[in-house]
Amino acid sequence: MLRTLIKSIPAMLLLITLLASSKCAEGPGLQPEPSAPTDTSATPTAMFIAVSDGSRTVVFRLNGTPVARSLYDQLPIEVPVSDYSTNEKVFSPPAPLSTIGGIESDCPVGTMAYFAPWRNVAMYYGPASRYSGLYIVGEATEGVEHIAALAGTIRVTQHQ
Repeated sequence: MLRTLIKSIPAMLLLITLLASSKCAEGPGLQPEPSAPTDTSATPTAMFIAVSDGSRTVVFRLNGTPVARSLYDQLPIEVPVSDYSTNEKVFSPPAPLSTIGGIESDCPVGTMAYFAPWRNVAMYYGPASRYSGLYIVGEATEGVEHIAALAGTIRVTQHQ
């Protein structure tokens, strides 16, 4: 037993030294370096888009991910919208969206998401479960009740 205790002394001393040195850094007289001031002019503004079929308009607030940014950067576009399943309307942007840093999650009513395997954007008027390759783009802030009725050709534009 004494032999085991003696063998553990170097490890205990190392632990004590590490703990003591970390506490010294917090002691009086040592102040953390002040952080650089935040430049709010570089803060990205919220991205909103409007989806309209000429009769109805739905406004979405995009979530700022690269997926959302790559859709926003392709606007304005005019594309056909169609039904898919019993809970979503879909359209295809001209070019694939970036999925780097994308968020896969459930899609409650009013969610806009990008389904990467089929390269289409879905607007949900009924809930959907998380699915591999389905990336959240944003959520409806106005006109969510119109998603199910969107028909024909839609115009998708940046919206202020």
